[in-house]
Amino acid sequence: MLHLHPAAELLAIAALVAGCGGDDGGGGNAQGRAADASARVASCTLGSATQFAILDLPLLSEADIDCVLEADDCAGALDCFGFTIGGSGCDGDNSCLDDETLAACRAGIPVEIRCAAWDGNGGPACITGSGGASCGVDTCEADGETCDGAERQDCDGGVLQVTDCDHVGLDCAVVGQDAECFSVTADSCSAPDRCDGALAIHCQDGVETTTDCSERLVGGSCFLDSGDAYCGFADECDPELLEPVETCEGSTLRYCLLGASVTVDCADIGFDGCVSDTAATGCR
Repeated sequence: MLHLHPAAELLAIAALVAGCGGDDGGGGNAQGRAADASARVASCTLGSATQFAILDLPLLSEADIDCVLEADDCAGALDCFGFTIGGSGCDGDNSCLDDETLAACRAGIPVEIRCAAWDGNGGPACITGSGGASCGVDTCEADGETCDGAERQDCDGGVLQVTDCDHVGLDCAVVGQDAECFSVTADSCSAPDRCDGALAIHCQDGVETTTDCSERLVGGSCFLDSGDAYCGFADECDPELLEPVETCEGSTLRYCLLGASVTVDCADIGFDGCVSDTAATGCR
């Protein structure tokens, strides 16, 4: 999968190739482009397209998606995020190759990350903290999250990692112990989650927060699932983060893209076909 986002360590590395496909119109519309991009990220890295869509897709700007879809191959798309896949095998420990390059191991795949290449990497420098090496901006003492303007700051394992919420058109706000990319609209609330057009309105720890899904997710809107408001593309399916349901239909991959049941023709995005194996179900 894609990157070492401070709030999403389940993710690994990203690699995408140009292409279009699926029942959703392919590269010409936002949902089709998102479906292709997520499928390619997961397939190139033996990961889950559903998981990538939940954890990483909202961090991508339209320019990021353009870079991914215009790349000639996986290596080119990796370069959009400063990633290079290394040799075979790794021991699982992160280390700094130099002041700007992180060597990491994700899902048994060694990867080198140029920290400054993409805003979502956590920071421009490779820093070794108490919990190991990560991309970040500085060392820090106590683990925790806060905001500095539109920047979400996360001290994790002794490394201060930053996400620029403005990169996806949002503010940063602290609610309870968590800092997230959204806006606080009321100091107190008791109402359940709701949608107001593309706005997802939540009541968290007695504080009302609002996320503009059209800003959070390229082409996205607000939907409700069992009383929870989320940013997505539809309410046709329930995306499972820990146990994603992905299937092969011949050479086509079907999965849940943030509430939309989508298909991507693996041949259209540069693969031989769709395969279910011990790693994951995806294009190979």
